[in-house]
Amino acid sequence: MINQVMFLNLSDVSKNEISLKVPNSGNSLNWLANIDQDWIDHLGGPKSNLPIARVCLEDALSFACQAEYALTQAYAHLIWFQKESSDAPNESCAHHYCRFYVDDAILRLFSAAEHVANFIVVSLNISKDELKSEKDGNTRSRAVTVGKYLAKQMPDSPITKIVNCLHSEEWELLRKYRNDWIHNKPQILDSPGLDYRRKNRWVTVAGMKMVALGGQQAPDQTLDNILEKMFKASRDFSGALSKLTDIFFQELESLGIRRDIDAETIIPPDDYWTRFPPDGIF
Repeated sequence: MINQVMFLNLSDVSKNEISLKVPNSGNSLNWLANIDQDWIDHLGGPKSNLPIARVCLEDALSFACQAEYALTQAYAHLIWFQKESSDAPNESCAHHYCRFYVDDAILRLFSAAEHVANFIVVSLNISKDELKSEKDGNTRSRAVTVGKYLAKQMPDSPITKIVNCLHSEEWELLRKYRNDWIHNKPQILDSPGLDYRRKNRWVTVAGMKMVALGGQQAPDQTLDNILEKMFKASRDFSGALSKLTDIFFQELESLGIRRDIDAETIIPPDDYWTRFPPDGIF
């Protein structure tokens, strides 16, 4: 209830402010969602990877849109409780709800990156053996592994250049934040209230055991910094997804499937119903 009432009652100024901060991958998702999968299966034939690539890319776009929605909610709750609610400023609620949604946005963004990695592997026909050399014992992320492979084996590929945004300062900081969130003590932010590290606070000073009671732990990050990094990372990622969608439609053109941007429609080849799939049975 807080979510719906809060967002509907935000001022137009605040809504516009949020819209400028959050990207929109929905347009690319809508293009993919409007493709008849039967066209790709039929025209590509049994040996084509395009049907699989389409599903991977659509999954990436879907999770990117979910991350963008969560980021929208993070900004909306922050503004509502800090500036526009009847009891504003309420910093405790502002930080609590904002962090809840920005954490969700980060997790979904990294899930989307994994789906992009799968899209690339399928689209470029990269084998498991080829990826093995880029794996290390410190990560299970396919996105990281595929990124290393592209940088080393295909540095001039258009896809490599598109996904370079995943190696930015913002992504590295958010990756550390996400990994701590899952595997370690979640990072302490500059939020109201007390949050402690997972260690004994007793220290030895001049041979004496001492403990400092009360007080706050120094934060690892500020909430504003996490929001800023998420804004930049999601913006760059949305742009990369748009370009990957364009590349995918270029591949579909080899099957005769065309995208008419002006008419906002997708058109199968004229001979669709009479064309036999390659290496397949009608």
